[in-house]
Amino acid sequence: MREIGIDISGQWSKSVTEYLGKTHFAHVITVCADAEENCPAVFLNMGTHEHFPFDDPAKADEEQRLELTRHVRDQIEQRLRLWLTEKNIIPTDHRQM
Repeated sequence: MREIGIDISGQWSKSVTEYLGKTHFAHVITVCADAEENCPAVFLNMGTHEHFPFDDPAKADEEQRLELTRHVRDQIEQRLRLWLTEKNIIPTDHRQM
């Protein structure tokens, strides 16, 4: 993400249980098969659910992982920009160049 000007150094993976009962999600978007299989049951009655299927870079061999990670990162950005356009939402650019 740093390569494209986005600082995620203060971010970490969080369990969905951290949010249950504390917030309501208007939209739930899953991006990998594991999340698609497990998250919808957790987020029942929590807004709309959509699945954007992308390859999981963690499942690639070490030699291909970085290239696939970059490819999927770019695919996710393109798909989210399209989704935002469909919802008439103007995206904010969080790049810190």
